[in-house]
Amino acid sequence: MKFSKSSDVTIVLTSCGRFDLLSKTLSSLNIFNTYPIRKIILTEDSGNSDVAKLIPEDWLPFTELLVNKEKLGQIKCIDKAYQLVDTKYIFHCEDDWEFYRSDFIEESKLILEKNDKVIQVWLRDYNDDIKINYPFHYPAEKFILNDIFYYKLGSNNDKWKGFSFNPGLRRKSDYDTISCYFCENKSSGETESYLTNVYYQKGMYAVFLEKSAVKHIGWSRHVLSHEELQKLKLKKRKKLKYLIIGFVIGFLIGLFFTYLLK
Repeated sequence: MKFSKSSDVTIVLTSCGRFDLLSKTLSSLNIFNTYPIRKIILTEDSGNSDVAKLIPEDWLPFTELLVNKEKLGQIKCIDKAYQLVDTKYIFHCEDDWEFYRSDFIEESKLILEKNDKVIQVWLRDYNDDIKINYPFHYPAEKFILNDIFYYKLGSNNDKWKGFSFNPGLRRKSDYDTISCYFCENKSSGETESYLTNVYYQKGMYAVFLEKSAVKHIGWSRHVLSHEELQKLKLKKRKKLKYLIIGFVIGFLIGLFFTYLLK
């Protein structure tokens, strides 16, 4: 990784206790990112300060580590980190991604400079990933810029228009227009869906590179947010309630028929 005090990019990386995945993410970033970075802001929401042991030694002078004593949830972590960013661009990342080629920030920056309606540049592979896992997305329009082929990300789903907390470059100013991403009583997924429509109504959209650069390695390791945990607990309580009601009704019906047969 290259660092420069004059760089216009800050990396913000959210993590929550999945240190094996985070290690792969940091290692692949260290190998494949070729764009100079001013600072790395790493938020750890598990409260485990051992995360510091995973940070490469040469990163330490340029890394701000935020270990939350109490779990905040992904969106509050993002707001906390973004408010510390003083560069024009943010390269957003999570703790479960593996990069496999270089120049992805350079290419993304050229695209953002060219078109202020692009909210972010996706790095995921279309054929091996997007088309399979998000079949409502499709390549709406093809562009070429300095030998970089990329596509406007189309969508047939009103809830998902392209904004995402997946790895990708975005402008700090586009965050500042909203000032805060956290939405009371919304899960991370619901917040993403809400934000995608906020930006869509501004006429903004996502694009994806024809030559992908990252793959998701945390499919089966999703970390539940506080809101998701509360909804899961409520669902379990409702299920238990209906089981009890069903048992009581069955018991009473049994008593009734026993009384009739006497």
